[in-house]
Amino acid sequence: MLEEMMKEHGIQIDPGDVAVEAEKERRRREEACGHPCAVAGTAYAKAVNTWLETAGPLLRERGEALQSQYRMELPGADPEGDALRLREATEIIQWYQYQIAVKLIRAVRSALRDDEMEFALDHSDADGSAKVALLGMDRSLAAWAELLRQMPDEQDRILPLLACLSRLRREVEATFPDARTFIRPGFDTGEAAT
Repeated sequence: MLEEMMKEHGIQIDPGDVAVEAEKERRRREEACGHPCAVAGTAYAKAVNTWLETAGPLLRERGEALQSQYRMELPGADPEGDALRLREATEIIQWYQYQIAVKLIRAVRSALRDDEMEFALDHSDADGSAKVALLGMDRSLAAWAELLRQMPDEQDRILPLLACLSRLRREVEATFPDARTFIRPGFDTGEAAT
């Protein structure tokens, strides 16, 4: 169907050009995956996996402790709220675990593509992708802080994850200085893209 439409409009693409562009895109992807931000994002995702693999029993233990607090009706305790915050924190961490690295790879790849163009582009895809990664890091940092509050015995394993994510956030903000202020149509303005 695409070939028919191209024929109708008199568009011809040289197969050699397609191969050249495919090779450029392969190199951009490879370079993006090797960028320090992408490497750190991928390392973070793996570290979260390692933590989650061993945290299951600890999370269940915490849940049981909260159930006991609830049954005892301890004054000043908020076991229902803590249980909800614990579940939400864990869900947030899992939601952004891989998304951060994926969005960083896209941001770097888009920036590389834009830099190769003869005419200046506004880097909106790069900044938009970096912004999504930064928002994921912000939410993940808050979620880790909540887990640390509720599971202080896990401090030795949670603090390195917090430090890793904090360093990554600073690096992304330095690499994509306009990402935080980038306005995503339909998300940051409440208006749909036109």
